Amino acid sequence: MRRLLLCICATLTLSVAFSQEIKSGGLLAADGFDRFTDATTDLGRVDTGDAVWARNDVGKDGAAVPSLIIGINGELQIRYSSGNNNAPAVYLQDFTIDNAVVFVTVGRSLMGGRTNTAVITYRAQEPKDVWSHSAEAYHVELAADWSTSRDVILRYGSEVLAVGDVADERAADGVHRVRVAYAGFHHQVSVDDKPVIDFWEYESGRNSDHQCRGSVHGLGIGSDGAADLSGTADLRPRQL
Repeated sequence: MRRLLLCICATLTLSVAFSQEIKSGGLLAADGFDRFTDATTDLGRVDTGDAVWARNDVGKDGAAVPSLIIGINGELQIRYSSGNNNAPAVYLQDFTIDNAVVFVTVGRSLMGGRTNTAVITYRAQEPKDVWSHSAEAYHVELAADWSTSRDVILRYGSEVLAVGDVADERAADGVHRVRVAYAGFHHQVSVDDKPVIDFWEYESGRNSDHQCRGSVHGLGIGSDGAADLSGTADLRPRQL
């Protein structure tokens, strides 16, 4: 079965050099989505831990569009509705953490030969801000087109902070493991165990005490296209 692995872990140490990896600590929660057999819109609680999945799936008319986010066949599938909701997302309700290491395995596209665009959002201050280009939140985008050097994009709101090059092309049926780590001013991204972004911030407006040490109200997984989100979610607390 093609699966998307989602892992979220808080950091163990803050790297002091670009070449050092931000480490993770102990496990907080894990979810394999194996409970999803028949189609359901009730995502429920993670397999391990107390966190509960929530969803941002509201359309232009203010009403929820349940068909955008479905658990089925051991997967969490996220679709979009062009012009109605282009960036639905899931997040962990009432889950707060300052720094984390996040693993997401993005599955095959559901769009008939077209590649998907998966986005990981973190340090969003409110649940409503968990979507792919919300202001005052960080976003790591796995781009659909890998023909340029912008295969992975790190943004703050809509501002591009850094980009990374993974490969010359991306197959629609490909499966990719994404690692996002953030601790204080330091952000790292790897794809398929290849480090592609290692970014330190120096912009004081972004790096206020509120933004860098404030809690994450939701770490969101969304898609501007369609992505399968399945596998495990590992959440690890920071240990000093």
